[in-house]
Order: sequence, then structure tokens, then C-alpha cells
Amino acid sequence: MYKYYIFGYNIESDYEIEGAVQTHFDTPDITVKYHSFPDECILSKSEENIVYRNITSDEVSLAFPEFGFFKITKNVIEYRIVDGIENSWFSQIILCWLLVFNMVIRKDLLMHGSCISYGDNAFIISGESGAGKSSITDALLNMDYGFLSDDIVRICPIDSNMNAIASFPLRKLCGDTMDFNNLNKNLYKQVLGDERDKFFIDAKDIYINDPKPVKALFHLDISDEITEPVVNEITGGEKIKYILKNLFQGQSSNEAGNSIDLFMKCSKLGAQISVLKITRPREGYTITQRAKMMDQIIKRICK
Repeated sequence: MYKYYIFGYNIESDYEIEGAVQTHFDTPDITVKYHSFPDECILSKSEENIVYRNITSDEVSLAFPEFGFFKITKNVIEYRIVDGIENSWFSQIILCWLLVFNMVIRKDLLMHGSCISYGDNAFIISGESGAGKSSITDALLNMDYGFLSDDIVRICPIDSNMNAIASFPLRKLCGDTMDFNNLNKNLYKQVLGDERDKFFIDAKDIYINDPKPVKALFHLDISDEITEPVVNEITGGEKIKYILKNLFQGQSSNEAGNSIDLFMKCSKLGAQISVLKITRPREGYTITQRAKMMDQIIKRICK
């Protein structure tokens, strides 16, 4: 059995998970193992991209055409994959889908965005599609920031702090950012099931595998109505609204409203962090300029 530390959980798997950090432990939190699901569970290419067979508060079953069938509960993830599937593709499904559904079942607080670290603090970069989350995160990481997670950030109470938990040392770069860095897309594995073209990039050299207290959430937006960036600090009840707005899509604000535990986690996070909405003009403000501005804001918050 392979043993990994992913999203703060000890994962025991009978399948090698490419891109995950191996570790040692006695008792797993989650076990990933083969199960002989019947043939009719396996979908053909002609069927829908993803079919959810069953969704309840404590179980999710789903099928990926040409990949396999999967059942997720709190402590066990069972799979039957199609013969001949590449290790890297199934590893993606485990890391980006199956474990995320597991955390939803566990009612973990999951934010949609990237998480970087500066000193002893974590910062979440989230916001609207196309607002530049990937490019800004990439630019800051090139300025000696640390990397904790991409796309999904698990927030967990540790002692008196709400901490960002490291996921795994792979980054997701959009096609534009790949082009900006002169990276040959043919040499990298594409991210499955993403609306935008994204690619996995190894991040072992900048990966921070330790929890960090969350200091701020940056919600990025874009506008045709301005010529200079506008920074607004969100306070009061609006702060909680922005936290709910940036929850992972599997945890809608309605779910947070119906789950006292999840809402309390959001409230505790809101009491700890600054929330800033940063709106940039669509044209005329370079990635370098935006990254420099973000760097200055982060260092000012940390003083």
C-alpha cells in the first residue's frame, strides 16, 4: 500500500498517486482501494462527461466515461478503472475530484482559489473567471512566495487559528500563463474537466507542506469602466458574503446556510482575515504591475 499526506489527511492507497507527497503513518484517515463494480457502471465515450449515480450527505457515486466508476464515503474511496488508463489521468481524478468530494462529505471548509504563503501567513487568491488569478499567483510565486494549494484550499481550525492546509505539489496554469512563461504545452499534462485550458506544473521546489494561518482573501475582478486598479476592503456582513461567494462550488452558500458547523467556520475565518476586492482595468495594466501591487499589499498587511 502507498501512503500519502494530501489536504492534511493520511491517505492509504493500493494505487500509486502521481504528484502526491508520500509519508508514513499507522492509521489512515482515508483508504483508496479497488472494488469490482459491475460492467454496466462503466460509461462509453458517447455518454455524458460525468454522470452522478448517487449523491447524499454521506456518499457520492460518479462515473467518468472511458475512465471508470467511483464511490466516495467519509473514510473510503472505491474505484474500478478502465483497463489501460494512464497513471497520470487516474491520479488527477483522485486528487482533483475524489478527494474533494470526500472533503465535501466531511463538511470541510473549502475555498475556491489559489493559496500562497509569505512568512508565517497564508493568502488566498480567488475571484471571477478571467480576472487573472492564475497569472497573478504565478507572478507572486516567482517573487519567492511559497505555494500551498491551487484551485481548492482546505481551511481547518488548528488551536485558535483558521489555517490553510497544503494540498499537493502541483500547480494548474492556464494556457495564457503557459504562453507568458514560454512553456511548451505539449510537454505538460492537461487538467481534466476544466472549462479553460489548464496544465499541471511541478511545484516541489516552492511547495510548503505545513499549515499556515490565513491572513487575507483577495477577490479579483475585472472592469471596462476603470483605467487604474481599485482596491476595496470588505468589512462587516459583506465580508461573510464574500467568503460564501468564494466557497468551492460543491459547497454552495445555501449549503453553508443550512450547515451550522460550516457557517461557523466561515464566521471564524471572517473574524480572522482581511477581505479585499481588487478590480483591474481590462487593458493597460501588466501582470508585472499587478504582481508588484499585490506584493506591496501583502507586505503591508503582514506588518
